[in-house]
Amino acid sequence: MSRECGVMFCDERTAKEIGLSVCLDLFQPLTPYGREQKDCRPFLPGEEEAWQQCLQEQAEIKKQFDAFSIREPVHALLTEIPDISSVLRKLEEFRLLDLTEWFQLKTFLYSTQKLHSLLKQTTLFRMILKNKAMEKRCEKAFLLLNPAKTHTSSFWFDDAYDDRLREARKTLRKLQAKVKRDQEQKAVRIAEKTGQTCNRFGEWVVPRDTEGDRLLKEEAELMLVRQTSHESVYRLKNEHPLSCEIAAWEEQIARIEQEINWWLVKELVPLVPDFREWMVHITRLDLQWARIRAAEHWQGVRPRWSKNQFRVKGAFHPALEQKLNERGQSMTRVDCSIRRGVTVIIGPNMGGKTVGLKTFGLIAVLAQYGFFVPAAACDMPLFSWVAGLIGDGQGIRQGLSRFGAEMVRFREFLQLPGTGLLLLDETGSGTNPVEGGALARAVTAFLAKERHYSVHVTHYQEVLEVKGIRLYQVAGISGRMAEAGAFLPDTLEKRMDYRLIPVKEGRKSIPHEAIRIAEAIGLPPEIIRMAKQQAGEKAGEEQ
Repeated sequence: MSRECGVMFCDERTAKEIGLSVCLDLFQPLTPYGREQKDCRPFLPGEEEAWQQCLQEQAEIKKQFDAFSIREPVHALLTEIPDISSVLRKLEEFRLLDLTEWFQLKTFLYSTQKLHSLLKQTTLFRMILKNKAMEKRCEKAFLLLNPAKTHTSSFWFDDAYDDRLREARKTLRKLQAKVKRDQEQKAVRIAEKTGQTCNRFGEWVVPRDTEGDRLLKEEAELMLVRQTSHESVYRLKNEHPLSCEIAAWEEQIARIEQEINWWLVKELVPLVPDFREWMVHITRLDLQWARIRAAEHWQGVRPRWSKNQFRVKGAFHPALEQKLNERGQSMTRVDCSIRRGVTVIIGPNMGGKTVGLKTFGLIAVLAQYGFFVPAAACDMPLFSWVAGLIGDGQGIRQGLSRFGAEMVRFREFLQLPGTGLLLLDETGSGTNPVEGGALARAVTAFLAKERHYSVHVTHYQEVLEVKGIRLYQVAGISGRMAEAGAFLPDTLEKRMDYRLIPVKEGRKSIPHEAIRIAEAIGLPPEIIRMAKQQAGEKAGEEQ
């Protein structure tokens, strides 16, 4: 991920844990310039105005493309834009271009004008060619490469460049036609004499060491060009009375073409800065269009700037939703408001707490990379960084090794400058419950006084003792106990209510959903009785 001023905005581990790649894989610019800048940097604190302008521009592009039905033609033109970077460098060095390079330059201009023509129908008409003067310079550059009246993206040194070139080519064509007629007549004479005819490539191909082979070998105007163990191949000799004259005219044409080449270089060198500016504007359109197309996969909404609150409504994780949809299920949208300090989320296992954490991180990162986000609404500040300790530890050694690794990362996150979004999943779960609960409480108390926006998912009761936290509880299974089959293993996930419910002050307690689930599934009554007793005693001790 992007590194700004020596600080990683979102480290690779966090990016992987929040599932960022699934969304960014849908971000596919069409031009070589856009693909080169695909790993663009995020908007950071202090760039709020530019960030909102980027988002507003996307909204306007989408609106105008749909209103004037130009999505497909713009898309097609962007895919045709060639990379002229090396061509421009050669021009700056005042070097001649070959025909392929002139073709690339002309194709670029041709596509740029076509794009501008499409955008002129809309409010985006100044997105690439900013003013009339720039329009004229673009037209001038195109006409330099298109001296004939017919507009086309193809290029050659057209006769219209120079009357001398036109006359030289006319003379050359006449001479070449004369040579062709003479050769055709020779071929007819040879066929009449030997009974052998040439193919469409002007070659006589006959079996080796046959009468036909002998007759062709005796023809003074033929030469053997190749021979195998089975056949001989003959062609007319290149000698012709007009050969020298043709070579002279070809040399003259080459000199005139080189003069035109130098003239074009001289004329276009002053326009190189304009080409580079047009490249920048086309890249911007390409990146914006790629962001729009990507966000359409998750029906993204424009995030709005908020000074002191990260609030999402109807938020969801596109990657998880896709998996659920494939299984015929739907994903619960969540609402949450996160401020400086700590927001704590409690709930049972399988309750979707970690998914909520990943969703918040994904939305924040996507937003700061200039994307519309997967939510019904989003208000947020710009964070200096987004970091998380998330996941179930898969791929990490369990126990103290996992705990130690998490604490090292946590310490590094706390040393990051600026104001960040910190996502913590079950801090302390990698050690014994007593120490884990104490550590989770201490971490929460520390972060409650910090400048960062922290979200802590936990099952430790001790965390609820911290003053000043904002608390959410996963709705869970409350109110569904009587529903038949609600706790069977294959239906439990479908029955779970994953909404985040704000918990009012004075009602802070960890829900004991696990015992209720175990009881409904049918564990032995003695186990359930003992578990309820222990849970009740523990709750009494903590009051």
